[in-house]
Amino acid sequence: MEKEESIGRFRRAVEAPIFGLAAATLMAIVIGVVIAMRHDVRWLLALAWPCAIVMVWEFTRIVAASKVRVRWVTLCGAVVSGAALLVLYVALAPSDGVLPPPSAEAPPIGSLRFVTATLEIEFKQSTGQTAARIEAELHNDSNRPISFHAVTAGNINGIAFDVNKVEFDGYVPAHESSFLISNRVTDVPINEQTDIKDPNVVGIYEYDLAYRYTGEEKFVRRSARGLKIASWSIIKRGPVGTVTKTPVLIIIYNVVEE
Repeated sequence: MEKEESIGRFRRAVEAPIFGLAAATLMAIVIGVVIAMRHDVRWLLALAWPCAIVMVWEFTRIVAASKVRVRWVTLCGAVVSGAALLVLYVALAPSDGVLPPPSAEAPPIGSLRFVTATLEIEFKQSTGQTAARIEAELHNDSNRPISFHAVTAGNINGIAFDVNKVEFDGYVPAHESSFLISNRVTDVPINEQTDIKDPNVVGIYEYDLAYRYTGEEKFVRRSARGLKIASWSIIKRGPVGTVTKTPVLIIIYNVVEE
């Protein structure tokens, strides 16, 4: 008899309108926050907490026979739900790489279009050393000038650029191109081709750009990709100062446009 009465109370608690409304509101807020995290609306979790407390109170009020028990269970539920929502708030904190939501003045996605990349090789007869660098061409497809902040890294035949990451600011006029130029790497070993499948020069160049229309305050767009550049051309060792741009195969990876 007691068991049946407990089951009846449980069913009434779950079917109670206030419990159902509070539970639905709680779930809607939490799901909405998770979906919209790019815009950092985690403050809505503060509104979810009262809903959780009301849900626990209504459920306990119907199931429990004692008012004292209702108060204690509601208090414990408030603490547990508050702690859970706090953990969720911290876990969903945006990372440093997340850009703010674009405004009406944001450039269209993909405005800084990657065009091509080149590999410049220079041989110094006096020292017998080979120097090289990579250039990546970007084109501004929008009707306004674009300013960007770039973070780049890479290597040529395993010789890394001077530092692990290079950061700099740049500017691209409307409907014109600009170039990302790597640090010049010296004493690059040129691989002898023992197989047609093996290139004699392989370069890696990765860039990550945050950009905006020139004159706007915040960077609101991002363009990033990795470039693997391979050359099978014979390196012509001409007079001092001769710079050769060799034909290359470009493999693009880790593309981000947002």
